[in-house]
Amino acid sequence: MPGPASGIGGGTGPRAPLGRHRQGDSGGAPKTGERPPRGSVARPPGRGAAQRERPGGAARPPRARGRPGGPPPPRGGAARGGAAPRALAGSLTTQLLGNLWGFAIIFCGHFPDGTVVFRPEDLEGETRGRWYVRQLRGAADIRGSLPFHVLTGNLSHQIEHPLFPDLPARRYRHIAPEVQAVCRRYGLPYNSRRFGRQFGAVALRIVRMSLPDGLRPSRRRSLTPGR
Repeated sequence: MPGPASGIGGGTGPRAPLGRHRQGDSGGAPKTGERPPRGSVARPPGRGAAQRERPGGAARPPRARGRPGGPPPPRGGAARGGAAPRALAGSLTTQLLGNLWGFAIIFCGHFPDGTVVFRPEDLEGETRGRWYVRQLRGAADIRGSLPFHVLTGNLSHQIEHPLFPDLPARRYRHIAPEVQAVCRRYGLPYNSRRFGRQFGAVALRIVRMSLPDGLRPSRRRSLTPGR
């Protein structure tokens, strides 16, 4: 009497699914192209676990990151907490240096020796020519290289700045030689010196202006050229 299911080629056992290796089969590895059944092949141990194992069963401790022999780098809130004071200190230092630089450039353009402070009555009946003379005598230039003028925002050309308010600042250094030629032609002073000399003159004038009224020199002068 035939079995419950006839196999291929007259076999009487149950048929194995196609494309799979039957569990319990005494054969070796599955044939080429066949997929082993799930769970029948054990995975090898991980690489990290094998490397941490030592002879005798002792586990190797995990290696600390950072410099050899040094403490591990801070993590989380410690790193963020340490960066905040440094960022604040950097911001305050930048503001301080910027304010000192701006003070030096502005004062060197308005306060050194040779600049004049005018009284309100000097402006009465002022002609266009006298207006140019007042702008010229109330300011000073700072000589320097092109990178220096860029760092000052071209305010080192403080004489040309009020004379030509609509001129782009980068063109001040091109117009400065023409202004100097006009001053030589009409005998007008053109106050232009290096940064060190101008700043030294500013410091000296501040000291003089801090003296009592009887010893304080006057910066008010006439608009007449040469006086």
